[in-house]
Amino acid sequence: ETVRIEIQDEGPGFDPKKLPDPTSDEFLDRPNGRGVLLIQTFMSRVEYPGRGNLVIMDNIGQPLFYRRMPQRTTDFNKHDDGRLSFFHDATLRYYLLDGTYTVVDSFETGNGYLTDNHEFQLLSNGHGLMMAYDPQPVRMDTVIAGGDSNAVVTGLIIQEVNANKVVVFQWRSWDHMSILDVNSCNEDLLSENIDYVHGNSIERDTDGNLLISSRHLNEITKINRQTGAIMWRMGRNAFRNQFTFVNDPRGFSHQEDA
Repeated sequence: ETVRIEIQDEGPGFDPKKLPDPTSDEFLDRPNGRGVLLIQTFMSRVEYPGRGNLVIMDNIGQPLFYRRMPQRTTDFNKHDDGRLSFFHDATLRYYLLDGTYTVVDSFETGNGYLTDNHEFQLLSNGHGLMMAYDPQPVRMDTVIAGGDSNAVVTGLIIQEVNANKVVVFQWRSWDHMSILDVNSCNEDLLSENIDYVHGNSIERDTDGNLLISSRHLNEITKINRQTGAIMWRMGRNAFRNQFTFVNDPRGFSHQEDA
């Protein structure tokens, strides 16, 4: 039995030979920098093919599929029907691959929004769920004392696009979430640029409604797929939490997926 691991790096790349030793005394107290060491420990073979490549490896690190891409690609994932998709940074589109790794379709958000590379869910009816980040000028001095009158605040857009690439559902954080809901050490409401939601995953629940993960809210939100109304908001460290957490004094924060 084989475990297949799909790996992609969203960063600009690095030279593994120049990485500092995370086991040295000067780096022991750092909260990061151990990922490569862990991978090398658990894999019998590790390769660094460079930036912009699609790679699938088995459970011992042997490449099962490899394709060199001319530009940066991210979010390389497998869907429920077995097909693969990836996000292409140059075109701001998701591309769908069939069982022969041939590109057979592409998806992007509509209504003038630029597709974000955090999430693409291919539904059984051929529709695609995607998100877009929406930067807007906001006079933050009218929202909070000391706020920047020329601030740019980034909201979240969720869309469902059908097989003909028509937007059949759209949800905007501006209509449902306050900028003051942000609860992140990464965001300063007095700064000139504020990413107050930072959505990073969408999941269709068993009842057909949508679950959204918002990193900068420390929150999982359930949205009614028909009306767009918020059904509930969950997160022990979220300002708008509606749940009681039993025997969980910490909760989650800055989650990357839900």
